[in-house]
Amino acid sequence: MFRLTDTEHRDIFYRFCADLVGAAGAARSEQEAVDMCIMRTWRWHRLLKSGRDGRLTSEEQKGLIGEVAVLTGLVVPAIGIAEGIKAWVGPFGAARDFETGPAAIESKAVAPLASAVRIASADQLVSSDAHAVFLHLTEIAAAVDGVSDAVTVTEVVEQARQFIASRETSALGDFEERLMAAGYNETDDYSEQLWLTGDSSVFAVIDGFPRIIPAMLPSAVSDVRYQITLAACEPFRVEVTDVCAIISMTSNDD
Repeated sequence: MFRLTDTEHRDIFYRFCADLVGAAGAARSEQEAVDMCIMRTWRWHRLLKSGRDGRLTSEEQKGLIGEVAVLTGLVVPAIGIAEGIKAWVGPFGAARDFETGPAAIESKAVAPLASAVRIASADQLVSSDAHAVFLHLTEIAAAVDGVSDAVTVTEVVEQARQFIASRETSALGDFEERLMAAGYNETDDYSEQLWLTGDSSVFAVIDGFPRIIPAMLPSAVSDVRYQITLAACEPFRVEVTDVCAIISMTSNDD
């Protein structure tokens, strides 16, 4: 149910409802109508929040490509497709991009040869003895037409979709829901923006890792954003196989 709580926005709410009705009316089944309503609702959310045309920005495209890479290359191999997709909670506003049992992964897209990585909040790298946290970096750079291996965000998403459909079709709904929440709409045209994906790195966020956490902040300080020098992260580098083993073990313990 969608309910208007502020009559001042009656005109916008009417347009929103009319759009939902139009989208649902074109559906061929009840489930497709529901999916269309959810997709349109997220699109309206992004439009009203940002004032943009609803398409992903360049930074958002890079972020989505990085998260899909972590999903298909790390989380799914560790705990399977269905559970791996459910662990992808970043699009829903969670502090970290992946939460699976007592382990979490924060995914960041960085430029090749980047010297630092941006952290969006003091909550992103909070860990404890019972909660392992990993920082995953994927090198992603803009490319020009004709460059070998260059892809669009649309192609990356479609490859992941086919990967899921060929192995566990029932998990596609959860995958699509997360794409919608991330602001991705397959009808949007991203053909003009090509990307190259490079190496990835994973770091264990443990004692001594360079970070800011809420316990460090005075009560009057909030909404902290900061950068971490990548050279300072090197002593905490771990192998992807080690992370998969930890995620698989902790998930099985649950």
